[in-house]
Amino acid sequence: AAVKSGGGAADGYPQPSYNDIKAMTMWNGMNHELTYWRTSYGNMINGTDGTSFHPYIDEDEDLRCFVDTLYLSLTLIPCGTTTYNGVRLLCRHVPDWVLASEAVNPDNAAFYMTTTGFNPFPPSVGQPIHMSLPHFHRANWSSPIVNKIKYIPDNHESEQYDTRLYIEPFTGQLFQAHKRLQVNTLLEPNVTAPANATHTYFPVLWVDQYPIVTDDTITTFKLLIYLPYYGSLTIGPFLIALGLALVVSAIVRCTCVKAKNSDTYHDLEYAPLPTSAKAGLGYRDSASVNKI
Repeated sequence: AAVKSGGGAADGYPQPSYNDIKAMTMWNGMNHELTYWRTSYGNMINGTDGTSFHPYIDEDEDLRCFVDTLYLSLTLIPCGTTTYNGVRLLCRHVPDWVLASEAVNPDNAAFYMTTTGFNPFPPSVGQPIHMSLPHFHRANWSSPIVNKIKYIPDNHESEQYDTRLYIEPFTGQLFQAHKRLQVNTLLEPNVTAPANATHTYFPVLWVDQYPIVTDDTITTFKLLIYLPYYGSLTIGPFLIALGLALVVSAIVRCTCVKAKNSDTYHDLEYAPLPTSAKAGLGYRDSASVNKI
């Protein structure tokens, strides 16, 4: 895979936005576009690999990632915030329209999605696999192909079966995640099946990939990122105010000293000379002149 590192653009190419930092541009030898799906929309390579995102993520910002397990790019939308070991994290998950059937979301016709909640592997892969969330979470249970499945737990709509990513917004790093997927195969009637057999999804297994940063990493993160950043937010305004106070104080002091020097100069210019000084300079008063 190839990703945008955030460095300068190559000759003849525009400078990428900071939102494109860490975004994938190539996967499995395919540059910017896949060859698995029906449309160019489905074949786009968008977003990062899901392990990190661009820095300075807004709280209401949608994110994109490429999921190689599913051979496609996904949009992740906000689903709240949480705090882990003193670090504030943004939660993101897959929206309903990404999981919708092509009848509900026509864009998903690119992915051969005939049933809400089930994403098939591309036909070119040659495997009759349909991926879903565990226990068919957020699937369309009114569909005949789904409602024949038995032994589903009552809490199958719980968020504990949802895929969720927890991202630190200042750096864009993934701190915690639950990547939950269920592998299903599509059972279809054939010559050996009973006459009344109908096709349905047969669950094989589901997994929960649960990466999480260690306590030591979080401690280092706080020392190298949080401490300087929040320290600057706290001390910075104080230092600015102190600097302004010093500048104002210096201006006032200079003004006062200048005014004092000016007054002293005028006093010296217009002060009468003492008699002894006049005699030394050859001055005689008017009375002495008249007597002569």
